This record gives sequence, C-alpha cells and structure tokens, in this order.
Amino acid sequence: MLDTYRENVDLLVSIPNALKEAAEAAGAPPEGEWSAAQVLAHLAAAEQIWLDRLNLLLHQRDPLIKPPGPAFVELQERLMSGDLQTNLEEFNARRGETISLLMGLSLNDWSRSGIHETRGAMSIEDVVEHIIEHDSEHLEQIRALASR
Repeated sequence: MLDTYRENVDLLVSIPNALKEAAEAAGAPPEGEWSAAQVLAHLAAAEQIWLDRLNLLLHQRDPLIKPPGPAFVELQERLMSGDLQTNLEEFNARRGETISLLMGLSLNDWSRSGIHETRGAMSIEDVVEHIIEHDSEHLEQIRALASR
C-alpha cells in the first residue's frame, strides 16, 4: 500500500516537467480548441479544486464533496488570458501545495473519505488517482498540439 502511495505522489511530482516540455513543443490549436496555455490554465484551476477537496477530506469527517462551483469557473476564466509561463507557474505553485499536503499524510489519512454528489464515496487515495487521470488526459491533449 505504501508503495502505491509513493508511486502516485511520484507521478504527481513528475507532471509539471512533462507539461512544460509538452507545452513548449506545442503548436497552435485547431479552431475552437484550447491552446497549451489555456490547458495549463484549466489544470491550475483544477489543482485548486483538488487541493480544496483533499483539505476537506483531511479536516472533516465524512464530508459532502461538491462539484466545482463558481469559484472554479472564475479562477479558470481569469487564468485563460495568461501566457504559457504564467499558467505553468500557477499550476506548479498549486501542485507544490498538493504535494506538500500529501507528503504529510499518515497511512490512515489516505483512506479518509467523503461522499461526492455524483461519484459516491471518495477517499483521499481516490482523489489522487482522479488527479493523475485528469493530468494524463490533458498532458496528451497538449502533446497532440505538437504534432499539428
């Protein structure tokens, strides 16, 4: 179990460099699709959601986890006008907070859980796995921009 947690944290740590490399190689997006900078804006806003959820699970007993609300939309919209470097820095800052929080967890903390309105029961481990999936999808999205 400990190895799984370490592997997941290692994956989260590796994503910023992979995003940077992919974003620097990315070309212009097709009409109507996000640029690499905009994908990074989305990832930075999403990282704040993950961090908020992790803190909620860590500090409350069996909390209700709600879908992203207006604060997420506002943050994402604000970041969408940022350039690649600014949005990468925003993402990295939030990811650093996430990593710091996860590094301080006990083994028992990883199983702390709540109820997501649409996904059902979610533990800290589940949230981390969801972050990894989300990161991977958007990393591939940025990488696809390099082949255009």
